[in-house]
Amino acid sequence: MVINKKIIGITGCLLFTMPGVAMADSQLGYDDFSFLEKPLAVEVGAATLSARVTADQSVEYDTISDDDRYNSKVRADVRMDTQLPNSWQVGVRYVGNFDRLKDGGENQKYEDDFSVTVSDEIGTLSAGNVTGEVREKTRRMHPTGNADLDNDDFLGNLDESGGFYSVRLNSYTLSVTADKEGRAEGGISYERNLGKHNVFFSGRVRTGDTSEDEDIQNVDDNTILNGEGKTYGAAVVGSFTYGSFLMDSEAGYEVVDVDRGGDKNDHPFASVGMTYKDRRVTLSGQGAVGAYDKKDLRSASLGARYDLVRGMSVNLGVNYTYVDGNDKTEAISSIRYSF
Repeated sequence: MVINKKIIGITGCLLFTMPGVAMADSQLGYDDFSFLEKPLAVEVGAATLSARVTADQSVEYDTISDDDRYNSKVRADVRMDTQLPNSWQVGVRYVGNFDRLKDGGENQKYEDDFSVTVSDEIGTLSAGNVTGEVREKTRRMHPTGNADLDNDDFLGNLDESGGFYSVRLNSYTLSVTADKEGRAEGGISYERNLGKHNVFFSGRVRTGDTSEDEDIQNVDDNTILNGEGKTYGAAVVGSFTYGSFLMDSEAGYEVVDVDRGGDKNDHPFASVGMTYKDRRVTLSGQGAVGAYDKKDLRSASLGARYDLVRGMSVNLGVNYTYVDGNDKTEAISSIRYSF
C-alpha cells in the first residue's frame, strides 16, 4: 500500500505542532463528550434539564476521491430527568446530529434520535431509538480521536426504533433489545477490578437484516454484499486494563441468508486494539480481519487526541480499509470543542 503524500502532510503538520496527541469517537458517538466539562443543567420544576454539545471542524483526505474535504459536525444531547414519588427515575432524551458531508453531502445532513427511559432497582427500560444499546454495553473500546475501524461488526443490523432493557447484577450486566420488525439482540457482560487490573468480558447474539446496515463497506464501488437478507450472529469480547493501558479483542461469526432463502454465506471477523493515555495525550491502534463470500476484508486505524484546554482538543486519525483487492486510506484531523 502506498500512502499518498497528502495523508502524511495532513497528519504530520499537526503532529509537529503539538506536544502530544485523549478519547473520542470519530463518528461523534457515545464517548464523544469531554469529561473535563460538566454538562449544562437547569431545574425545570421537579425535573432537571441538561445538555451536552460537541462541535467538530475537520480537514479530510482519502486516496479514492484524491481531494481535500472540510467537514463540520455538531452533536447536541439534551435530557430531562426526574424522580417519581415511588422512586422511579424517569427521563426523556433527544440527540441531534449534523454532518455536513454525510454520504458525500448528497443525503440528509441532520439526523435525530429520541427515547424515553424508566429505571429502578430492577433495571432500566427504554423505548425509542435505542436498539444500538446492547452493542454499546458489550463492545470493544471506541477508537481515539478520528480513528474509525471498519469490518469489525455484524453486517446485519436492527431498525433503530425499538425497546431496550438492562439490569446489573453485581459484576454482571444483562441487556436485550428488539425492534419493530421482530429482530433482536441480547448480551451479557462481566467487569471486575482485580488488584491494579480491570478485566471485562462480554458476549452477544443478534438476528438482523443487511438492509438496516448503513455502514457496509464500499471501496471504490466494490460492495461486500451480493444481496439483502436476514442474518444470525454471535460475538465475544475480552478486555484487560492496567493503569492507563488498555488492550482488547473481539471475535465474531455471522451467517447471512441472502434474499431470504437463497444462498447462505458465512461472515467470520475478528479485531484487536490498544489504547494508552498519558496526561493530555491518548493514542490508539486497532486492526480487523474478516471474510465474506470469498472476499477478504481487512482494516486498520491509528488515532490520537491532545487536550488543549478544558473542552477543546486536537484529534487525528488514519484509517485503512481493504475489500477484495481494493483499498482506501483516509486521513482526518480536526479541532473539537465540547461543553
